[in-house]
Amino acid sequence: MDNVYNINWRTFIILNLPVFLRKIKSIKLLEVFFKPVVLLHLEFLEFRRQALYKVNHNSQICYLQAVLNDSFDNVQRRIIIRNAILREPLWFYEPEENKPVLFYEESDNKPVYFREESEFIGDGADFLVLVPIDLKPTNTQEENALLIKMKAQIDYYKLFVKNYIILWV
Repeated sequence: MDNVYNINWRTFIILNLPVFLRKIKSIKLLEVFFKPVVLLHLEFLEFRRQALYKVNHNSQICYLQAVLNDSFDNVQRRIIIRNAILREPLWFYEPEENKPVLFYEESDNKPVYFREESEFIGDGADFLVLVPIDLKPTNTQEENALLIKMKAQIDYYKLFVKNYIILWV
């Protein structure tokens, strides 16, 4: 099917010329006239390639990961997508209720920490995009530009209702 779009423009010009006009000068002149058409055809082929790429990729993790690696880490392909860690909520009860987790009284004046702060990294996100620290630019402006490009790629392919966090690992 791809052969339909591959055109040898020189052959096209020669075959469509009457035999008595098939001289070098007339062929060269027509090649010059066809130059804008050839450039438009090349733009069309590039657009077609990009469109087929977009159609062949979707929001599945394997495809989204492939898109990110194609764009930002084409050689080593180290960008990984993981599901966020969803924590079950802890329910607190008063001592009189005789339930498993007790909450302290204000008179005790000592807070109780049930989870470490690092355990809440995945909060609010459906998946995590883990980008190697080697890909992080040293300049803040370049880092912001990279993150904007990466977010644009992810937002194009991900489902609308999904949230994500990009982490440097």
